[in-house]
Amino acid sequence: MNNLADFMAHGLGLVGVYLLLRLLDGLVITAGPLTTRWLLPFLVVALAGSAILFFTTPMPTDTSDFTIRYGSTPTIAGYWSISIVFPVLCLVQLSRTIAAHWHSPSVVLRRGLKVAGLGVALGFVYAAVKLFELLALARNVSRAAAAAHSYDRVLLGGGLLLIGAGLAAPWFAATIRRGETELRVRRSLHRLRPLWRVVHRAAGTDVLDKGPADLLLLRRVVEIRDAQALLWSHLREDDVGAVRQRLQKGRVQPTVIELEGHVLALAVRRELSGPCELPGVGVRAKALAEATSAGPINLTREVDDLAALARVVTKALRLG
Repeated sequence: MNNLADFMAHGLGLVGVYLLLRLLDGLVITAGPLTTRWLLPFLVVALAGSAILFFTTPMPTDTSDFTIRYGSTPTIAGYWSISIVFPVLCLVQLSRTIAAHWHSPSVVLRRGLKVAGLGVALGFVYAAVKLFELLALARNVSRAAAAAHSYDRVLLGGGLLLIGAGLAAPWFAATIRRGETELRVRRSLHRLRPLWRVVHRAAGTDVLDKGPADLLLLRRVVEIRDAQALLWSHLREDDVGAVRQRLQKGRVQPTVIELEGHVLALAVRRELSGPCELPGVGVRAKALAEATSAGPINLTREVDDLAALARVVTKALRLG
């Protein structure tokens, strides 16, 4: 059973190397990976060849030291050579991917490929060491084979680590960017919540509470601006002038945000005290609304403006 377990591990190792290559090759997300279809026939041949060489070798002893016991047998030497040749082909495929994207405009990808290139180099060194180990076993030079075997884990582990880290760098960078964007959007939604609650309670506009965070943020901005326009439509023609005069300190005029916030607070108070249709929409209030919402939406600037507006409105409502 030990010998058969070695064969199973050998076959699963070949399949694992192929699947790992597909995974690592696909991590270069800034451009489509080079096709790995050409390796699939080699994998089938490698598995079939390994099975033929293994089962045609006389193995009278079932041993846990399979390589040491049968490594000098020509068929088993060929059997183990397959486990070297196929990974080398996989390294060639990774080399193609690295070379294809070496001059990518993405800085993260270029740096990641340099790291992956070091890993591929270690992989070729590992293959050379394994080949030396097999030759030493074939010539019954066990001491040299043992010395070569002592470097296996360091070379294999280091190579896989560098290849994985290098090719995963673009994916990690994209994931971090998505996380930062999500965090920024959530923070913006939190900043807009006080103002949104005030105007929604007063204007009763439609609400969208489901969907991606970035869509919700855009929707919140639109909802607030729609409610703001609706509330301003109930102001009298001279309300803006009265608010400006009240806020004016000597010759110092109030800022646009201050004026906008106090006008909105006035509209909210009137609406909450009892909505009424006033004859004639306030021309100056309407002009102010159009001036603050005209043009395409710059979401970052809109959030900053509305957050500042929220502070003014909250203070104005608190002071009455």
